[in-house]
Amino acid sequence: MTYTDAERGGIMAVLPARLAAATRTHMKSNLAEQPERL
Repeated sequence: MTYTDAERGGIMAVLPARLAAATRTHMKSNLAEQPERL
């Protein structure tokens, strides 16, 4: 798969935010299920 510079720029702008949101959601659900693992 090849991307134009504009497509690659858009992907790199969106991916970190999506990854951070997914990580926060994942950590929140883990803490809610297993609070003793802090």
